[in-house]
Amino acid sequence: MEWYHIGAFTFPATWGAFVFSGVLAVLLTYLIKQGKLADIYSNALLLLLASWKLSQLIFDFQGTVSNPISLLYFHGGRKGFIFGLALTMLYLYRKIEKERFSTAILFGITVYQVMLYELASRILNNQTGIGFYASLAVFVVVALFVWRKWNDRMWMFQMSILFLLLQGIIYALEGKLASFSMLVYLVLFGVFAILLKKEVKI
Repeated sequence: MEWYHIGAFTFPATWGAFVFSGVLAVLLTYLIKQGKLADIYSNALLLLLASWKLSQLIFDFQGTVSNPISLLYFHGGRKGFIFGLALTMLYLYRKIEKERFSTAILFGITVYQVMLYELASRILNNQTGIGFYASLAVFVVVALFVWRKWNDRMWMFQMSILFLLLQGIIYALEGKLASFSMLVYLVLFGVFAILLKKEVKI
């Protein structure tokens, strides 16, 4: 994994890819005139980051208390990320129920961020081989399909299946089908698929 520096701050390529993709996803939400959803989505991203970082208190309480400064440099690891993702999905679910905004549009924005993250992560990690070009092809295909019908829940449900299938093929070719990233995508898009399926009453 590549590391980057901004002044005294050092961060891994994956963090840079996450921030980059998150900013573009929020800007895209404003672009399609969904300002309220953009605020909710940006809050969700901040919640994910904060809960992931602070989850170190849960999974390594004694170590964190004895060395509080470690919160600045460490995080809760994979368990912490799953914890943060669960909190974030709960937050979004409550917002969907309360604000009654479109799950389909939220899913579409999430798809764009995930695909942008995959591309940015590969570029920042200097992984521009076949996996990069395959991810780029998936981005173009799925992005065009998603853009066609932002608010069509049935269409977005089908897109969730398509994305997981294509991303799974790419990871399988790279020997990463059983990776943590694929697990996260399965959980994330699985939840969206359930919500979309519920709304369209398949």
